[in-house]
Amino acid sequence: MSSRMIFFKCIITIMAVLVSGCGSVDITQQGPEPLSLLELSPLDNEMNVAPIVDVVAVFSAPVTLAEGDSNLNEQTFFVRLDGGDKLDSVVTLSTPSDDENSDMGNTAVIRLKDLQPGTSYSIFVSGKLTGKNTGPLGVDVHSLFTVTQ
Repeated sequence: MSSRMIFFKCIITIMAVLVSGCGSVDITQQGPEPLSLLELSPLDNEMNVAPIVDVVAVFSAPVTLAEGDSNLNEQTFFVRLDGGDKLDSVVTLSTPSDDENSDMGNTAVIRLKDLQPGTSYSIFVSGKLTGKNTGPLGVDVHSLFTVTQ
């Protein structure tokens, strides 16, 4: 066997050992799944919304009604005049289960009344909001709706 042939066999053997030594790569997610916003109403760009309306946000996991950037409150979920000031409102929270250890999502509600006819309003949900055993939502959500004339 020529020295050239032995050289190539050695290279092929070394490459085979290196490739077989790699094995499979197991990719695991770092940290918890992010919170998801499953539903937001009124819908984005919805027209002819009644002047008395409940703004509803449904989340994939329980969120906490409390102060702070990662909790649900009037700073992380609110409605404002499109391009203007925030409306005075109160955020309420309903849970689908009485079990506080439940991982089922819950619903946040802002009840609005006496909205101005023909006026556009913007809903805001903070991307910093987190749920039970979740990471943050990740992006700020803005949704626009217009009240009926």
